[in-house]
Parts: sequence; C-alpha cells; structure tokens
Amino acid sequence: MNQQYKAIIIDDEPAARRLLKSLLQEYADIIEVIGEAGNGKDAIARIEEMKPDVIFLDIQMPDLTGFEVIERLKQKPNIIFTTAYEQYAIKAFETFSIDYLLKPIKEERLEQSIGKLKGVWKAYQVSRYFKLAGGNSSVASATKGDGIANKNRR
Repeated sequence: MNQQYKAIIIDDEPAARRLLKSLLQEYADIIEVIGEAGNGKDAIARIEEMKPDVIFLDIQMPDLTGFEVIERLKQKPNIIFTTAYEQYAIKAFETFSIDYLLKPIKEERLEQSIGKLKGVWKAYQVSRYFKLAGGNSSVASATKGDGIANKNRR
C-alpha cells in the first residue's frame, strides 16, 4: 500500500490550478488534493489550518511570492514549486524543496516529482527506524525540523 499525501495547490491562475489538479488525478492513490489557494495570504491560512504533507507552490503571485509564503509558515510542509520562471530554481532548492516544475507541467516531470516525494518519505522512515532502534543516522538529522519529518509530530 502506498503512503497517501495530503496536498494543497497554490497558484494565482485558476487555469493552472485546474490543470495541476487534473494531472494529479492519475496519482489519486498517492496524492489527495485537500485544498487550493489563489494567493499567498490564503495559502498561509490554508496551510496552517489543513496541515498538508506537500504543497504545489507557484512562485510569482500578486500579493506574496512563494518564497515569502514559506518564510511566514510556522510549520513547513514538503514543497514542490510550480512556476513558469527558470531563474528561481537555485533559490527554490535552497529552501529544501523536493522539486521545481516548469509550466506548462509535463506529465513525465510530474511523475518524477511524485517519485522524489516518495523517496523523501522512504528516507524519513529509514531514519525513524534507526532513531527508534537507538542508532545514529545522518538521514535522521537531515529530515529533522521541516517537511516530511513533521508528519508524525502533528
């Protein structure tokens, strides 16, 4: 059985949200879209309220950028950026995001992102095993604090 992740789609373009939601239908056994937001302020409120495992986050929005949204979150979920701008890729990975999808999103790239998300979850499970077994794992240290490691502290 696959781990199912709760997700929120954040994009100021309704068509982009609809397209991504449609693409994610193929992964309904893995990703459950629990909400959407059309701007940064709504995104923060929904993330804090719904506590998703992963967010699909646009970078360029009218009120706040995706980076500003991340900075204002108390608890950070896993992040997959979705944007039309290549120039933010390095900064996105500096935020420890899982992936960076360029619009228009291609099905094969989305599949790779889902694979990366699953890989992060597996690494977390391994680190948790070592932690519970009394071992000292560098993976445990790397996953502590944000993203998937927060899943079991809720």
